[in-house]
Amino acid sequence: MVWKNIILRIFQSENPKLEYEKEKENLKNVEIISFDGSRKESFLFLNLKDKYGDIEVKKLAEYENLQFYSKEIKKVGYFLEMDTNVASYIDRLCKGTLEEDKKRDILEIIQILDKKRENFQLGANLYIWENVVKGINDEIIVDTMRSVNYAMNHTMYKDLNDKKLDDEDKKIKKQIEVIKKEKEKLEKEKYFPICSLLLKVFCIKISKKNIYEQVKELVDFINETLCMYMENEVLLCLMYLLNDKMIKDSKFFKTEKNSNKKNVIKNIKGMAWDLLHFRMKQSYLIENQKNIIKLPIIITADKGMSSIIEINKMRFFSFYKENENIDSVVIYENNVISYLEELKSNNKVSSDKILEIFSQLYDKENITKRIRKRDAVNYKILFDEILNNVL
Repeated sequence: MVWKNIILRIFQSENPKLEYEKEKENLKNVEIISFDGSRKESFLFLNLKDKYGDIEVKKLAEYENLQFYSKEIKKVGYFLEMDTNVASYIDRLCKGTLEEDKKRDILEIIQILDKKRENFQLGANLYIWENVVKGINDEIIVDTMRSVNYAMNHTMYKDLNDKKLDDEDKKIKKQIEVIKKEKEKLEKEKYFPICSLLLKVFCIKISKKNIYEQVKELVDFINETLCMYMENEVLLCLMYLLNDKMIKDSKFFKTEKNSNKKNVIKNIKGMAWDLLHFRMKQSYLIENQKNIIKLPIIITADKGMSSIIEINKMRFFSFYKENENIDSVVIYENNVISYLEELKSNNKVSSDKILEIFSQLYDKENITKRIRKRDAVNYKILFDEILNNVL
């Protein structure tokens, strides 16, 4: 679409705000959110610390630097999500079985949020999606979310058995059914493509090829077999192949050369789920109603998810919304090209040579070919084929 080309040109300029002013007549249904530079908006921010014991509070961007290029959005709210670990802590807190150190951390978070309850919406997608995908019994999910709803809204209920919580249980059950219906599509279009990419890069990494041969194999796989280019995921794979310190320190790629098949599957699927969470949470920025934007905040005790958010946060986010039509563009703090430019001082590898190989991904003919072939790819079968060919 034309608006996307304009947006990309704006984001790539030295002064995006100035470029926007020149083009805004062509972007009447487009909102641009910037997390780059000095904060311009006087909106209320939640005063949560970054860490409470092993629980971390993660933002997908530097929200403190929030700016809106148009003037349509008048208010900022928050969409608070938690992972399975944190949800289980709250469940055990409500049932009196949580360890004292974790109890202290959870209570501190709840006390801070109590004072700002009108400014955030409690979300359950992260927890429910993760457990539906794992095949966890519906009743266990509903029971845990009952504890979460009670703890986060405890002034509204007498205790965990308050009949008013039954209405929240019904909402969760409906949400589970909706997610079950969406699960197959999500797995086909996003989850298994990410799984296949991660598994392939692991296979490439343990091969005896030199780094340039490895990079070429990755590029060929994306162009010819995966038929899908995912900027953030591809950057992480490249950093992994190049033994980047940030990737090593994050311990995101947990799979090792001598891992057995069961562990490889478990680790790859866990990593893919973390990356998919990151993508799904971006969609909340689009769900603005009545000139309100909701910024996702993730409360997690998952080190992999936490580290992957830190490695590459959003820099700009834009979306086009007209009637029922919604589309978006995300620009991260880093991309393959900017990353390789920074590597030029590293004498161990030639970033120019790697960039030359990667240029095949941005070739117009290859982009067209990937799009044309994509619908014919069964990503679940592809994942199984890669797995069976290697292990």
